[in-house]
Amino acid sequence: MHNYNDQFKSNPLQFIANNTINNIIWFQRAVSSAGTFEQKQWIEMCDTNKKASFDLQVHNKQQNTFELALSNSLSNNGSAIDAYWCPFNQGTEYCGFVDVPRINPIHNFILRQQ
Repeated sequence: MHNYNDQFKSNPLQFIANNTINNIIWFQRAVSSAGTFEQKQWIEMCDTNKKASFDLQVHNKQQNTFELALSNSLSNNGSAIDAYWCPFNQGTEYCGFVDVPRINPIHNFILRQQ
């Protein structure tokens, strides 16, 4: 167990300075034809609940490169990263928008789905 999640939570700036986090690739796979029904349900649930748990997973066995994946509270990389979820809402003739909370959320992190 490498505790990547705990390393990130204890010092996000240092973790990001030393590592690359791809917060899109897991979600692109999940909504593609390669995604599972469970993954699509997780995303829909996050859109509704406006909160989620995430896991930093090593990307393609590359050193210092991670994918941010939806997770439950159990993880091989330390405790899950709990975060406020900002679903992307496609606009009509205007740009899409993101629902940013007006008050501080209960979590320390905010993830915006793109």
